Amino acid sequence: MKYPLVATREGVFAYMQMLMEKEDPYRKLSSYIRESFVLLRTHGEELARFHFIKDGVTEVTAGQIYDALAMTGELTKEEVYILMALEELACSELWDGEWKSDLPDVISWLRGLEGDFSAQLLAGAARRAVAEKNLIGAASFGALFGGPILMPYVQWLLARSEAMGFKRLYFIARDGYILKGMADALIERLGLKIETHYIHGSRRAWRMPSYRGIEGELRGLVGWSHTQHIRSAEDFAEVLCLPVEELRPYLVADYREDDFLFDGTTLTACVWELDRSQDFRQLLKEKLADKRKLAVDYLRQEIDTSDDDFAFVELGGGGFTQICLSRLMQDFYQGGVRTFFYKMDRVRRPSPECTFYNFFPSKLKNDLVVEMVCRAPEGQTEGYAREGERVVPVKKQGEREAYLAHGYGEYVQGVRAFTEAYVKAYAKFMVEPSLRASLACMNALAEQEDDEVTEFFGGMPNRVTGREEDAPDFAPPLTKRQVQDIFVRYADGVNGAHYQGTDFEMSLKRSMPFVRAKAGKYMQRGWEIRSRWLRLFPEASKDVGGRNLPYSWLGKRVVLYGAGKRGQRWYQELSADKAIEVVQWLDKGYLRLRDELSVSGDMDSLGQVPFDWLLVDFADPCVLQSVLEELQGHGVAPEKIYTRQRISDWVASWINYLHV
Repeated sequence: MKYPLVATREGVFAYMQMLMEKEDPYRKLSSYIRESFVLLRTHGEELARFHFIKDGVTEVTAGQIYDALAMTGELTKEEVYILMALEELACSELWDGEWKSDLPDVISWLRGLEGDFSAQLLAGAARRAVAEKNLIGAASFGALFGGPILMPYVQWLLARSEAMGFKRLYFIARDGYILKGMADALIERLGLKIETHYIHGSRRAWRMPSYRGIEGELRGLVGWSHTQHIRSAEDFAEVLCLPVEELRPYLVADYREDDFLFDGTTLTACVWELDRSQDFRQLLKEKLADKRKLAVDYLRQEIDTSDDDFAFVELGGGGFTQICLSRLMQDFYQGGVRTFFYKMDRVRRPSPECTFYNFFPSKLKNDLVVEMVCRAPEGQTEGYAREGERVVPVKKQGEREAYLAHGYGEYVQGVRAFTEAYVKAYAKFMVEPSLRASLACMNALAEQEDDEVTEFFGGMPNRVTGREEDAPDFAPPLTKRQVQDIFVRYADGVNGAHYQGTDFEMSLKRSMPFVRAKAGKYMQRGWEIRSRWLRLFPEASKDVGGRNLPYSWLGKRVVLYGAGKRGQRWYQELSADKAIEVVQWLDKGYLRLRDELSVSGDMDSLGQVPFDWLLVDFADPCVLQSVLEELQGHGVAPEKIYTRQRISDWVASWINYLHV
């Protein structure tokens, strides 16, 4: 053996402490010694070195070190001999060479976890894989980061599978590619009676094909589709897997225009309306029927449902794709879908259709990094096709080539080298999975300053929505204009439409220093700067009167009262809406305004033309209240009168519809 099974010498002490807590011969030791042994042994040696190394002496003996430990008064002479023998045994099992006192930079994430024996085995395997296989570049990143992050999860899901009696595990593409390889290695080494299979699927392949035409389903399918990236009718149609020409007739009139850009409000309005249209639901169901049939036939072909002893394996997400999977499987399987996750973005209670097992139930700040360590050198599953009697996956063209060109093939080889090194040690010691080590390694990946590592993971091809033609970087470098758009011009934040990557912090690391400085300034003072900017460019401000709201829902014929600045803005907005008609624009000063504006009368003109609703907006609340009372005095029913506040309340009643 060229290298130790653990990463540092503290790993020997961690192994000893683990044995003290598990095995009978050491149970007689005091709880203080058993629970604090790593710290006591490490600092006892430091004290011994300080005291005994002098006058030409260059090393301390084990006896001198344990003399320091005995000063606690917690150890008898017999127990000192027992510990010295245990240390000799631990060294022989873990390493029989010369120890180096420094912690290698390649496993710096171990700092603070030196006393965690599970973490020591992970770090030791990473070190051995890199050193013994001479791994460099992408291959070394697979061994140093991918392996230690993912292995504790694989250990856990296999242990849980055994405990729950799962005989078959279905690893879902693409995150399942690396996870399956790691699981296979452990299963073979340990002789577990678990079969593993690889299922080609994706959000694209399962979500919309699961649509059953039931009212309410469209809300989830669109709401979980990265709505900030749905900017046009073409984008919307792409989400629905529907030709845009067949979608347009069902949209609100103004939204059908080629140059119309959706925002969160207008998109919500569309989904709200479409989901309530039986004609549209039936059209969409019919258009998706072939995709659904292919998806169901593929799943029926690949999944053994002869009993309930199986589960799926995923990496991350909110669980919605698995809900869609269960809807597809209901065509041939009446049991529930069980799925393992490393981490989930939502709390999901068990149901007859879906049960989720979450390795780490937490909303991690850097949770998306874990997805970059678990990709596969293959394209996304776009759907399915028939080849003879079988159904086969159809892959996104060009993705495999992009991943391989980026070095992901070498990265996978590095993960395999780590796995090979780790399973030998794990089979010998059967340690518990170290969640702390997995998280520490993931934090180290997100926070490290190594440009080569940042470039590899930040430059990983990554389709955020799965609909993009070209795969942008996971964390693309930012320009000065981009950070201005994100924090000032549009102020939609890093989750909005103006950041095309996935990890903003890593994008900043890949950006020029002056861009990082700008971003830091905007993050602290963005709203202050935006306020100054809007004073210079007031037309850039967006408020309730500028969102292309579907006013036709309130009625097609509207009366506008008031011709001040607010009234003029409302008139422009309402007149631009092709679905409604401003049948009257009234103001008490219409006689002096009618030469400049399209006002046609005052309050006394009410009732001359039929209308569905009336809009009134004044900045002064006292004036507004007086006008409201006067309108009702002229016989206008209160339910037909809309103020700015009532418009806002109306929007609020459905604006969060897609926030599932």
